[in-house]
Amino acid sequence: MVATLLSSISSQFDRAHQASWLGTSFLLATSSFTPIYGRLSNALGRRGANQLAVGFLAAGTLVCGLSRNMEMLVLGRFVGPFTSGL
Repeated sequence: MVATLLSSISSQFDRAHQASWLGTSFLLATSSFTPIYGRLSNALGRRGANQLAVGFLAAGTLVCGLSRNMEMLVLGRFVGPFTSGL
């Protein structure tokens, strides 16, 4: 969905040169924190890991929704993929 809306998102913030960071931040967070999340789910159990994942998803969505600039939006896209272990 972000790839389809990339041009309109970057034009909204007047940051076309930073548009590629939206996808890059998501992939970077997913690939780097999925193994850590797997170890954490072994320690916390499925219920605790699921609640942690939903908390990170809510925080990432909130940051994306309240973002006033492109940097804050990229940060929100980075926080959201911690739930990839579900």
